[in-house]
Amino acid sequence: MPDFKNNSTLFASVAPYNQVKGLAHGLKRGDESSIRKAAEVMAGVVSALGENRRCILVPIPGHEGHATYTLELCRQIGAITGMETADLLQGKHHIPLYQAKRNDMKPEGIRIEYTLRKDMPKGVTPIIVDNVLDTGHTSWAAVRALGTPDTRLAVLGHTSRYLANKEVSFTQINLENMEKKQVEVKQVKAAQVGQESKPEKKTAKQKTKAAVSTAKESKNKESPLVKQYNDLKKKHPDAVLLFRSGDFYKAVGDDAKKVADTVGVAAIKDKKEGAVVASFPYHHLDTYLPKLIRAGMRVAIADQLEKPEAKKQEAAKPKEEAKSEKKEKTEQKSPRAPQLVTVNGEKVTHAHAFQSTKNQDVWYFTARLDGKQLRPMMMKPKDVEAYQKKDTTVEHLMKTYYPSKMEKKITAEQYKSDMTLSDGRKIDKMNVFKEKDESREDFGKYKLFVQVGDKKMAVVMSAGDLNSFFDRTTTPAKLVEKNFGERLNLASAYEKYRLPESPKISDIRVAKDKDGEWKVSAKVGEEGRTPKVSITKTDRYSFFEAHTVTREQLAAKYLQAGILNVMANKQEQKVGMKL
Repeated sequence: MPDFKNNSTLFASVAPYNQVKGLAHGLKRGDESSIRKAAEVMAGVVSALGENRRCILVPIPGHEGHATYTLELCRQIGAITGMETADLLQGKHHIPLYQAKRNDMKPEGIRIEYTLRKDMPKGVTPIIVDNVLDTGHTSWAAVRALGTPDTRLAVLGHTSRYLANKEVSFTQINLENMEKKQVEVKQVKAAQVGQESKPEKKTAKQKTKAAVSTAKESKNKESPLVKQYNDLKKKHPDAVLLFRSGDFYKAVGDDAKKVADTVGVAAIKDKKEGAVVASFPYHHLDTYLPKLIRAGMRVAIADQLEKPEAKKQEAAKPKEEAKSEKKEKTEQKSPRAPQLVTVNGEKVTHAHAFQSTKNQDVWYFTARLDGKQLRPMMMKPKDVEAYQKKDTTVEHLMKTYYPSKMEKKITAEQYKSDMTLSDGRKIDKMNVFKEKDESREDFGKYKLFVQVGDKKMAVVMSAGDLNSFFDRTTTPAKLVEKNFGERLNLASAYEKYRLPESPKISDIRVAKDKDGEWKVSAKVGEEGRTPKVSITKTDRYSFFEAHTVTREQLAAKYLQAGILNVMANKQEQKVGMKL
């Protein structure tokens, strides 16, 4: 592996992050329109990085460990620049960096390491492609994995935070000089063309006619969408206009900028429309419309009118044929009806079970939530049988395999405010992190860390708690009480322990035994008694000092096995007497 300490990796960026924030968010969501637009604006910087070189485009893997939207981005950039795409990198699943920042975790605390899926081609310069260069940890891991000193990096946007990271070494290429050179070349070519064929001088009348003609042509070239926008804007100047066009809603001009700033989508100059356009998928309307209204906007929704040429063709056709084609188009464009709408207003579609290709005895359940594919979950045999007999529902399966998706989400304010435990103590700090110490048994697992006063504790999180945390259906106080309640001597932690109603349990004793250990035992029925069982120091404190646990709760926690044994022995004695 080459020594990268004394080498700087060149990178090129379209613009500072704050200028491309909306487009960057759309890119991360995997929005097709955003990927296409990002490819168009990134093609220039990629070409500048690969000038006079034979290059390949290498997509950066996401937190899942493989490339997703960056792979499609590379392919579309390659279609413009003529460069090939090589999906070379793979890694382990890790917590997304934006979630780490939200939980006060430092990026360097997330272990990001990539390996090569296949050998690096010889004689080429790899250009790594990513969304944003922020701290540089992800990009630097990719540079080191490729192992080529002249590796380059192309990003949509960049911040200045990478400059503070002493572990990385990135240098931005000077695109301004390249742009000046391109302008100079164009000017020279224009001058050469002018010398070859000098146009005749025009009179003042001819110039006026030419200007009027140009203005008319420009007006005639106005796209149907922009024309419709201008016409409706005159009638509704105070409304933000959204036009349904196929599977997308579009806003134009000044409205596009308002929509982009409010909901976080990209507002890009659309060459086809000849105006600034902000678009988003139709299934995001239920999410974005409330945001626009809460921002004080009056929103009007309209269907985009057909082009005049299409209308003429439609009029020329027989009525029955036109109706038939219109019906077919409507059926093709109509969105798929949701199978279920959650309490959060999210639409569940494509919910189904499928059989494993490797093991026919294994079935999985999966679904899409607002268009996003959920990770398939292995089904229980009884649920597979019910699914095949059609004796179950999508709601039941969603609650079984994606319970946190079906629970009501809490707001950011509710999450931040619930930092007080049931006994009045405050949670000083809480976050979720992935164990990076390879020597530990829980390496690579997500853990919950909490500090309450002088106590600092950590535990491996269950899948249910992890999903509830990331889906924001729980609060810090609930997570802490569930996972550390007994260690914090909380009464709520012992409420789950209950003795059986029969047989009768009495004479519960908590006493120090001859060996010096504190133990609990109880009388079962009329004559039986359980063995003595040692109790922990934490439970002793809860019983003697904090008074947050009762004798009955201690017996239910420690003596369940002893109670069952006594009952079994009594049953054997009865059977023996009958014989």
